[in-house]
Amino acid sequence: MARIRSVKPEMFTSATVAALSVPVRWTFVGLLTYADDQGRGRDEARLVKAAVWPMDDDMPWQQVAAHLDELERAGLICRYEAEGKRLLHVSGWPEHQAISHPAKPKLPECPKASHRNPPDGHRQPSGDSPEERGETPLGTGNREREQGKGTGSRDSATRVASATAEKPALQLVGPPPETAQTVLAAYIDWRRSQGVAGLDRRTKGILARHLGDAFAGGHPPDVIRLGLADWHASDTHPSVLGSFIDARARGGQPRASPTKAEAERTQMHTTYAAGQRWAAQEDDRDENRVERVGRTHQRELPPPADQA
Repeated sequence: MARIRSVKPEMFTSATVAALSVPVRWTFVGLLTYADDQGRGRDEARLVKAAVWPMDDDMPWQQVAAHLDELERAGLICRYEAEGKRLLHVSGWPEHQAISHPAKPKLPECPKASHRNPPDGHRQPSGDSPEERGETPLGTGNREREQGKGTGSRDSATRVASATAEKPALQLVGPPPETAQTVLAAYIDWRRSQGVAGLDRRTKGILARHLGDAFAGGHPPDVIRLGLADWHASDTHPSVLGSFIDARARGGQPRASPTKAEAERTQMHTTYAAGQRWAAQEDDRDENRVERVGRTHQRELPPPADQA
């Protein structure tokens, strides 16, 4: 069964691996997924071919068997027999793969004392293998890691503590960036200093929304403050603050075309003005109607008694 494994970068710069042909290298990489959590597997070329080269009809199992022979000569795998089975294991498996929760082994381990793994999966150093002499196929970095075992956690903690102690505290350079909240707060403070009436919650909410839209639109803080000052001087509804900021952003030039909101506001003003004119005309009609009715009733009154 194929398993998820990792391939270290040192493999591609290893002189031992580089001496192999590309197909043999691929077979070795495939063995990492073919082997179990202890790095062991059946030494059967047909099984390796099915696991590593399943879609390659031009790669016969006999050629895969030759790959295994070459890997054994290079010291990348070790082949042995145990319990009547022909088995193999990847040399230096604990240095190649770090299995966090290894499954219970189903295959017997290598009979060579230097290749036996303790229960935790790390091989005890005996000094008689190429891996322990720093001559592993994947480079000399394994020897350095082997020498650092046992003190790695302590050294890592020391390095982290040292780096933390040397790291300077966060320092802000210059004032913090302005936001819609800071501009609105400054405006409210200015109003209080001028003795101007405060703002109700609804007005604050509308101003905050339009100031936020201005910052989101990329307007500089100076332009936003000038637009806010223009709006304050105009003494108009807070919903038109955005138009004053936009006018400042354009350098006082009129907008080429109205936005949808401005068009809706213009339409509302037009409709309201038309309604006012219609109401005034209706009032005039009512007055004229009352006047005509009064004159009609006056003509129909009987003459005075002294004229009868």
